[in-house]
Amino acid sequence: MAIYQSISNAVSETYSGGSIPYGGTCQGSRTYGGGNAGSVPTSVTRTYTPRVTTQSIYNPSKGSKRNWEMIKKSGQISMTSYSRSQRTIEQFVVERPYRFRTWPWAAAWCGTICGGKVELGPKDRYWTQRDHIDSLSNLNSEDFTGPTYANYTEKVANAIASTQQEAYANALSTYDLLTELSEGKETLSYLFGKVSEASEALRKFASTDEETYRRARGLTSKRMLSSPDKAFRRLGSRWMEYRYAIMPLVYSIKDINELLAKRDAVYKTARSKQNVRHDFTRDEALPAPWGVFTYSKCDLDATITSTVKLGYNRGALQRVFSQTAFNPFKTAWELIPYSFVVDWFLNVGDIISSQTSVNLASQTACCTSVKKRETHEIWLYDKTSDTSNASRSANPCGGAQSFNYVHTRNVEQVLQRTTVESYNRFLWSKPSPKLVFNPYLNWKRTIDGLVLAYQPTKKLLRSL
Repeated sequence: MAIYQSISNAVSETYSGGSIPYGGTCQGSRTYGGGNAGSVPTSVTRTYTPRVTTQSIYNPSKGSKRNWEMIKKSGQISMTSYSRSQRTIEQFVVERPYRFRTWPWAAAWCGTICGGKVELGPKDRYWTQRDHIDSLSNLNSEDFTGPTYANYTEKVANAIASTQQEAYANALSTYDLLTELSEGKETLSYLFGKVSEASEALRKFASTDEETYRRARGLTSKRMLSSPDKAFRRLGSRWMEYRYAIMPLVYSIKDINELLAKRDAVYKTARSKQNVRHDFTRDEALPAPWGVFTYSKCDLDATITSTVKLGYNRGALQRVFSQTAFNPFKTAWELIPYSFVVDWFLNVGDIISSQTSVNLASQTACCTSVKKRETHEIWLYDKTSDTSNASRSANPCGGAQSFNYVHTRNVEQVLQRTTVESYNRFLWSKPSPKLVFNPYLNWKRTIDGLVLAYQPTKKLLRSL
């Protein structure tokens, strides 16, 4: 608990009195008194809590007396549930300056003759108003973070589903033999016709028509489409030959090599990881400054990791058969033209693999961890103004006068910050078949999409 004064730096400027002779035929003088610029608020003592931290831990295996050395010797895959969280609430004292002005004066005259005039101002009264969140409960509050948090929660749920499906599908398959056999005739034909020329094809990709290559390499999608028709087709055909003819062969050979190299391994682990991040500020919701109020903003970040571990207790043959996919459903999907493009946006391939692949492992353990850091802040916004006005009627000592002074506050400060850091690990047995839209487009896939779409687009434009 801490204390503070609600008013600080309070000042009311003063001025001294005196006398002014009436002048003309009048005898004597006018006496005027001193004063100040007006009253300032009285300060009160307030209490608040600058910082509060609470923690919680859930560890269901803590009392089970698990012996990690014994678990390792047994060869059993061990995964446990676990969660912990820490919530920290910080409160701050914010300051808002106030300032008002007055214009005191004194004059004396006799009939139409002015004996004298004294300007005693301008004089100011000012202070600093200090508040914490509980002392501002009467203000309007704007919280636009509700829909943002709902959207963030949905993205986390989607990331959990997609990482589970991807990790599970990767764990159950290293080499897709059935798809290779289905494409065997075409693959072998290309193998005999092209593999011997692979190095030459790769060299041609960058060296043939070097001017077109250099020009297209740094272009945006729009500028690439405006390149000369023949040059674009040549560059596109070489790119697609490299990406979807030679490289699949390289990857297949790599998968077979990895499978054989690890045929005696007892365990296989597959992981999938995604990050979800979103932040929200006032500028996204309020088009223009208005009044004084409190508003909320947030910064949300989550890292989702799914892990699948398989154990093989019956030797190398079990692992080789388990990791060699014979999945007709997956093969059917792979043989659909441009199915790989769909997988850039939707996790169709992972759903098919995770739901239809046969698990031949002796042990299977799956877990997902969700690590979050969420910050929610409440801010005070005050762009209001203090306006001071005064006027004087015409008299023998001067004409009519008007005075105006505006003091504008420019305050935008955090009142309260709540930070939640959490880690939650839970077990599961098989992922749910949830379709998730999660586009992944790097520069290679962008070029692929341009090449694949160019000819259909060209035919459509010509038909118009």
